[in-house]
Amino acid sequence: MNETSQPPPIRELRRAQAAFVAAAGTRRSLPREFHLGTLGGEHRTLADDPTLDAGLRADVVERVLDGIDLHAANPPTPWITRSGELAAGDADYAWLTASMEAFGRHSLTVRGFYVVTRYGWLDLVAGLAVRTGRVRP
Repeated sequence: MNETSQPPPIRELRRAQAAFVAAAGTRRSLPREFHLGTLGGEHRTLADDPTLDAGLRADVVERVLDGIDLHAANPPTPWITRSGELAAGDADYAWLTASMEAFGRHSLTVRGFYVVTRYGWLDLVAGLAVRTGRVRP
């Protein structure tokens, strides 16, 4: 882990993964969605829009941050849910970069950025991957 990352919130990631798998059902292809808030709890969800450039994507994340209590005990966490392999892709990194920019505008640090799939999760900040298999809710 680097100096800005923190140990991953395992229980919350499992809860977020279980919710994602339950919502996905048996569908094979799922849309990529960006989430910001509490893993497995209250959060805002945005559909991935590949037409957004880096600046607009950061502006969108900043607007979501504007609507979150930034003084709460747990700072907001950004994450992506999507189908596919447990490997980071360009769109995942685009949302990470936007999150880092938007958090910086609020003088916050992204301590973890997670990509959640049916098969596990990645922390793009810490460079950590956990393969869990399919999680049953």
